Amino acid sequence: TQHFLVPPRLYETFLKCYAGTSCTACPIGYATALPEAQSCKVCAAGEYAKFPSSQSCTQCATGYVSRRNASKDCDACPAGWIAENASSSACISCKPGSIASLKASQKCSKCAKGQFSNSFQLNPVDAVNEKEKGWKSCGECQTGMVAEEDGSSSCFVCPGGYTANAVGMAACLACPAGWNARLPKNNKFCTVCKAGTFCVKGSQIATNCPRGWISRDFEELDRNGQISDGWGTCERCAPGRAQAREGQSVCVSCLPGPFSAVDASTACVGCKRGAFTDEFNSLKCDLCP
Repeated sequence: TQHFLVPPRLYETFLKCYAGTSCTACPIGYATALPEAQSCKVCAAGEYAKFPSSQSCTQCATGYVSRRNASKDCDACPAGWIAENASSSACISCKPGSIASLKASQKCSKCAKGQFSNSFQLNPVDAVNEKEKGWKSCGECQTGMVAEEDGSSSCFVCPGGYTANAVGMAACLACPAGWNARLPKNNKFCTVCKAGTFCVKGSQIATNCPRGWISRDFEELDRNGQISDGWGTCERCAPGRAQAREGQSVCVSCLPGPFSAVDASTACVGCKRGAFTDEFNSLKCDLCP
């Protein structure tokens, strides 16, 4: 008499085996639920059978894959890769602008504003049996650059007149009146406009004050406590003074003889016959006695 040791799950099948034959347990990675089966079904990629005598193949859960037929287990997708659906046979790389920071991720997350991910990003992770690279962390935009939208694949340089003075900024900041930022030299910090010039908000370059107008030195004004900002506009030369050149920081006093009666004069005017002035900064001429 011949005896057989049969696993409980195959007992029913064993009873229907032909006399004089033996039933064999399906190996790992294979399964069958059919009585009198002559062969076991191979578990396809995306499925697995962990134990012998399995009656069915089990689907890989989301975040996990089996890349080959007859798999014993499913592998977790590495950081930077995902498996959105159950029964997946391959991990999918997160697209530029998104990341998967943990293993066995089901979805990629968009990089926040001020951050990015793309092929130039650091910290690539090579997945097992994959040729491409997935991204597990977002990089911060450097000073002078910003990413205004979620899911950005790159940062862009702030235009002239605008700056980003810290890493990870989502928007460029306009230089205030009296300051400027000129490309390509400076898009990280605004610089104060020089004496003799003025800058409106968001200026890339300073503009010379016109004739008859001036702007004084910023450091001098700040040191004297008269002003705490740069020059957004120029100031007129007062009566009794004039400036014939543009881009100047001081008005010239009228010498004895000529005078200036109005603001923003470009030159002092001589007195007419029969009139005179013997003072500096004269506003008018007096008649001769």
